[in-house]
Amino acid sequence: MPIWAISTASRTARVAQFSPPPSIRALPAERDDILSRMREITSAESSQPTKAKTGGSTFKNPDGHSSWKLIDAAGGRGLTVGGAQMSELHANFLLNIDNASAHDIETPGETVRNKVRAHSGIELKWEIRRMGHFEPGREVREFLDGDVFTGAV
Repeated sequence: MPIWAISTASRTARVAQFSPPPSIRALPAERDDILSRMREITSAESSQPTKAKTGGSTFKNPDGHSSWKLIDAAGGRGLTVGGAQMSELHANFLLNIDNASAHDIETPGETVRNKVRAHSGIELKWEIRRMGHFEPGREVREFLDGDVFTGAV
């Protein structure tokens, strides 16, 4: 049975028909009801910086913990270095707020990892893939006291 999907991402409702895999079931609904529900969802205040320049969730959640809670407890929410900032809206999102360089991005990331390790003993692991090299003299060490990031992924 085909399903009708309605997208309002471009502020114009678009309707498309597709056939879902057999494991997905959908309940029939009227078009206006679907649009109304979609408006409720998209108008609700987001807990994530969806319109910001970000690579998404910055650190993996350690077993039994939420990275954002660990970052918050360690005082990393809103930490800003140059053009990069740990989001004030959701602490596990690293934002490019003003033409951030690699140094700007890595420094708050590694600072937060260091703060979380010092506060809770937990070492956060990067979730976003990082690649590239630093300008000479602007290298950032892992946890601020370890090896310099080499650009390996």
